Amino acid sequence: MSSFPKCSNCGGLIIGHIWPNRSCYDCHELETEDGEVTNHERIRCPKCGHQEDVFESEKYHLAKEDGGETSCGECGHDYFVNCYITYTFTSPERIQDVPAASGKGEPCDARR
Repeated sequence: MSSFPKCSNCGGLIIGHIWPNRSCYDCHELETEDGEVTNHERIRCPKCGHQEDVFESEKYHLAKEDGGETSCGECGHDYFVNCYITYTFTSPERIQDVPAASGKGEPCDARR
């Protein structure tokens, strides 16, 4: 069980500064910044400020390369959301070369 408080907006853990409305930094930025803001899960209507979680709503279609057009669930304002996708690849561990036995009790030399 974590001893960190949870954000009142997104439910994520707050590590560090707790803003007056008990929100994490990302949610605080969505609520207070007037300019363009970036968030990993939530979008904000530029007209009324209503926020929605892209992955827990009918807005999931926005989570594709280039984003898309959407309407605010609160005021109906139409706006465009950009989406930037990052890929991370994991390769398997290296295979260690183990010399094969030649049958004579000496290691096999692959250079021969």
